[in-house]
Amino acid sequence: MAWICLAAFWLYIWRTPIWSADDLLFATRSGTSHGRIAWDRVLPLLADDVNNRVGRSADMLAQFIFSTGPLIGIIMAACCFLQSFAVWRLLRAVSAQFGKGDDVVSRIVALAAGVALPLSLLATEPGLAGSTVMFMAANVGYVLGSAMMVAAAVLLWRVRERGSAPLWQLVLVVAFACFVGIHHELLALGIAGVVMGLAVVTRRSDWRPSWVIALLVVLAVSFGRYAAGGLWKRQDRLLRPFPIDDLSAVQQHRVLAVFAVSQSLGVHPELYICLAAAVAALAWAVRRKVAHPQVFVAILVVFVVSAAAMAMVATKVRRNVTLNAATLGRAEIYSAGSATLLLGVTAVAVAAMVVLVVSVRTIAQARIVVPVTGMMLGLYSMPVLLGSPYGRTLYVPMLMCMVASVTMAMVALAMVRADAAQAAQGADSAQGVGASATMAAGDGERANVVAEDGERASRVPAAAVAAVLVLAASIGPAVQGGTHLVNAVDSNIVVWKPVVRQLEAAEMGSARAVVIPKNLPRADYAADYTGVGVYYRGNLAKYCGIPASIRIKTR
Repeated sequence: MAWICLAAFWLYIWRTPIWSADDLLFATRSGTSHGRIAWDRVLPLLADDVNNRVGRSADMLAQFIFSTGPLIGIIMAACCFLQSFAVWRLLRAVSAQFGKGDDVVSRIVALAAGVALPLSLLATEPGLAGSTVMFMAANVGYVLGSAMMVAAAVLLWRVRERGSAPLWQLVLVVAFACFVGIHHELLALGIAGVVMGLAVVTRRSDWRPSWVIALLVVLAVSFGRYAAGGLWKRQDRLLRPFPIDDLSAVQQHRVLAVFAVSQSLGVHPELYICLAAAVAALAWAVRRKVAHPQVFVAILVVFVVSAAAMAMVATKVRRNVTLNAATLGRAEIYSAGSATLLLGVTAVAVAAMVVLVVSVRTIAQARIVVPVTGMMLGLYSMPVLLGSPYGRTLYVPMLMCMVASVTMAMVALAMVRADAAQAAQGADSAQGVGASATMAAGDGERANVVAEDGERASRVPAAAVAAVLVLAASIGPAVQGGTHLVNAVDSNIVVWKPVVRQLEAAEMGSARAVVIPKNLPRADYAADYTGVGVYYRGNLAKYCGIPASIRIKTR
């Protein structure tokens, strides 16, 4: 029922697609009406995308989708639906590790999070709805791309869990993972992070030649695709957030990293508070099960202190920008002592988190956290190095940050519940033995053990409280995100539907002109709509096959 409701929701949202400027560019670049594919131009256009424009295959896939006419809205709804479905499958893989703990509670949490997280992200950053979700070309790259990336991660995890797989299955999984990496450069880093995480959790006895080759091939494609010339040409065309051309390459990336970290912590603090709380909850829940508990707890303390220091120093950096931006250049502010300190504490916090996560690889119920965290860190590496603290570049990293937080919280909660059940069972067993025992000298000690086990079973550990709060904070905002999306899309469709009717009439020759709005009522939910542009109107006429004698004008 939940999936039927979600499918109906996305079909409602996409009942009337609204064209953006880039959507029309990709739909018409074959020179045919209604986006029909000129097959003799597919390879030249794909080669141009890879070598000159963007260095990715996502735009060509978008062009194929835009050639489907009335099916476009259904396909876009499917992209959004598949994203939630893939996240759910990942979280079900998480709960499947719990054994007997994989009960109705963990399954409900996995389902609720799978459905909710993409919508919760829109509540956290509403601008992503217009810049990514409702922008069809970006949707293909980031929304559908993230669904494929998560699906590839789940498939790779399943292969590792089985220990062996038929060669044809392994080839298909590797080919799919490589396709995801070629689809978009950001996703390639996420896949690379998954591969490294899988390498960490693979037991020595499972390192068979086919698995080694599979991981190496995926890793080689994920990094090798960065040789695409179009990727770097596009990067040269992008504007920097502030002037840094006089700095060396190393200094540029250092300044951009400080900018990205400080702004991200300021714009989306709740996201990273949840992540820090989830890491702490997981670490505290498993602290007695790792190899060196005392060292593990010490590293946890380092993580908590450095994470808190990150927040404080980032606030100071942002204050310096507010107070001194008029007299000092931003590059100088982001190179100051506080900026250097921010990079230092960030490096310590990330390193401590990595050590904590890698330490749980020996715990069967928790080892899936390692590749999930690897995927998240791989995705964040590009926005940090390029200084992109917001916008659709952070769409997939932020989503996977929420997924990683929920994964850690689910594992922490499962571990606490398992410990409580074990303690309760121990208390019951001890009480039974104690009841049949005689008044021996050890009765007082036995009573103390029974009381201790009973107390452990009845109290609510801090890790469980933190995990529940993380889950509530991650899933709860979905209602707000979904409601705002419906209201905004409805407002835009009310204005766009008359345009659709005019375009249909013009195509049949029964209209003298088509009038489109200069702006949509909720422009923030249609970021790339440029009705006032001659370029936009020309491509709209080309796509719809409208004769040159019929004008498209704005009002």
